[in-house]
Amino acid sequence: MIVLVTSWGCGADPVGKVKEQSRKEKEQRAIKAYSAKVPDVDAKLRAFVKTWEKVNQQPDVKAHQEAWREALLPALKSYIDGLGAMPLATAELKRVHNIVLKSYKVALPAFETYPEGLNEKNRAERAQKILSALTAVTKADGDYRSELQQYYRANGVKLKTKK
Repeated sequence: MIVLVTSWGCGADPVGKVKEQSRKEKEQRAIKAYSAKVPDVDAKLRAFVKTWEKVNQQPDVKAHQEAWREALLPALKSYIDGLGAMPLATAELKRVHNIVLKSYKVALPAFETYPEGLNEKNRAERAQKILSALTAVTKADGDYRSELQQYYRANGVKLKTKK
């Protein structure tokens, strides 16, 4: 009995250790599935950024407006759809991932309304709204990366990032 009490007193909880190991293994499987899809979603983000650069080089308002509707919005929506399709097998992974997904969903209406009635007089004002939306997305992306790194670390997985 003294050994048992001493064992419990020292934090030796075999059932708790088994449960924790099982939880961690579940999280690691979720991380593996999630990580496998990251390159596909990153490709959609790169396509959006490339389209963004091209569309914003359009000096003519009408051409800019048309390119925004026909190229930029579909590229952004494709990226958001990709984020939405990520495998999120655990509540904690879903919580972390939703930081970035929600930020893009919140920003989307600004992108959708931007080209409507766009002209030289309101172009700068509308561009400012887009920049504000992108600033919020950038902050959320930083929060997401920080949380993701902590989540991976807590589950014994090293987060590999591209420089």
